[in-house]
Amino acid sequence: MAKPIKDKKHLARVAEMPCCCCGRQPVQVHHLLRGGNRGMGIKNGDDMTIPLCPFHHATLHNDGNKSLDETEFLAIHGVNGPRLAARLWSESNS
Repeated sequence: MAKPIKDKKHLARVAEMPCCCCGRQPVQVHHLLRGGNRGMGIKNGDDMTIPLCPFHHATLHNDGNKSLDETEFLAIHGVNGPRLAARLWSESNS
């Protein structure tokens, strides 16, 4: 399995963007929980990141309604996490 991609410049760029759910700033960089080259206990690389405000980041990780997974949570806000992460990564590396 390939090692997760690390790119501090990309993380800094994502951290300057508005929240993909509500448009607020500042944001925290969220490593997607699904997709990418993730294995058991391995966090996705920096290429699989999206900007979330502290409220949405905490809500995603600490959602009292455990029936929602990350994909469903983001879909409620009109966000396709893997597609957004791929676009942001592509823009950083073009």
